[in-house]
Amino acid sequence: MFQRLSSIARDTSSDLSDVFKYELSGVPSALFDNSGLLREAQKSQLADAIWSFGDCGVDSIDSCSSFVIDGGSLLHRLTWPQNATYGSMITMYTHYISSRYKNPCIIFDGYSETPSTKDVAHLRRSKGMLWRKVIFNDSTVCSMKKEAFLTNKDNKKRFIDLLTIHLRDSDCEVLQAQGDADYMLAMKTIEKAASGNVALIGEDTDLLILLLHHLTQNLEHDIYFYSDKQTKNDLKIWDLRKTRSALGVDVCSCLAFLHALTGCDTTSRIYGIGKHQALKKTVSHISMVKKAAELFGREDAARTELEMIGEEVIGLLYGALPGEGLDVLRFRKFITKMSTLNKQVDVQTLPPTFDSSKQHIYRTYCQVQQWNDNELDPLQWGWKVDGNNRLQPVKMCLPPAPSNLLKIIRCNCKTHCDTKRCSCRKHGISCSICCGECRGVSCSNSEIIDNDND
Repeated sequence: MFQRLSSIARDTSSDLSDVFKYELSGVPSALFDNSGLLREAQKSQLADAIWSFGDCGVDSIDSCSSFVIDGGSLLHRLTWPQNATYGSMITMYTHYISSRYKNPCIIFDGYSETPSTKDVAHLRRSKGMLWRKVIFNDSTVCSMKKEAFLTNKDNKKRFIDLLTIHLRDSDCEVLQAQGDADYMLAMKTIEKAASGNVALIGEDTDLLILLLHHLTQNLEHDIYFYSDKQTKNDLKIWDLRKTRSALGVDVCSCLAFLHALTGCDTTSRIYGIGKHQALKKTVSHISMVKKAAELFGREDAARTELEMIGEEVIGLLYGALPGEGLDVLRFRKFITKMSTLNKQVDVQTLPPTFDSSKQHIYRTYCQVQQWNDNELDPLQWGWKVDGNNRLQPVKMCLPPAPSNLLKIIRCNCKTHCDTKRCSCRKHGISCSICCGECRGVSCSNSEIIDNDND
């Protein structure tokens, strides 16, 4: 679609640069993949970039007075024996914790019936499959694979409830968050560090970032972070005191904002922008990025201010010239590629438009606020509810292209526009009033209009 529209625009538009404020594509390709999902974040890249930044770790831990354990990671840690009862597997988890960790505190995610900003991440991890709900107790034999069983939210919640009872009977502290547990895990770790050395056990890069983000004072005791999935040969033990010293206070204050902007579970990876590259840009432009991070950390930040400084930082990551907005940068990158490449320009290699970037900026702000324990209404910040009562990201507000160009891409289907023979569907756009037969109303490829919001 991009090749067709950009070619037509070059032949018909008096001001080609104005056309590039539109995506010229069915989805913002720098932020979404071909299936329409947020581009999957490569979160571990940021941890790798930080590790290579300086001396951040230790070879071993002499002693810890307590351990905080990510319950979500714990569920996936152990292999489930075939034909075992749920009670025997819960005993297996309880023994695993009791035999390995001193004064353990296990924290699980919470699961509600309301839509969540993590719906897209859950959908991707389950590969679109939702397995049946299982009614079980301690004596029930498990006949499903662990991965299939845990894709069902009700199954996972019931298993956590039973496991919590057994863990507490073994004198383990068990907590459950309202939703995502990352903030509670980080804050509980910092709280326990006031009275002794503590280790946070988990795999998610988010946990490392939140520890560095919220650890704003020098503690008398040490905090460590590592995954129990690693073997002795590749064990990476983070020392938070040394890591903060290597990065510096200013860079640490930017990490939550930077992580959300460049891709996490609720925001998209920006095509071609790696987290290692983003961290380097942050260090070399610390004043600008720190100013943005401070704004995104405020509960009362104005949308216009977020849009302006968010656009500025995204432009920085793409190498924008001073004062150059994303739409102008997008056009300049296109012209440069056209003049130097002997092939067509791939649309995903261009920066996103300002229009689609605003939605990404809103989702970034929503996530940073959640990491600061401030739950915003996601419907006001780049999300919408789909027909399956799941949250889906708002891709863009403008149409894919100016109306005069969209008129050129139109179908004359005699049926219901439900196959790729429909030229509109083939190019990833909804049928419109310009279409010869369906007129964008009486077909399966029409855009659904919510009259309640008119």
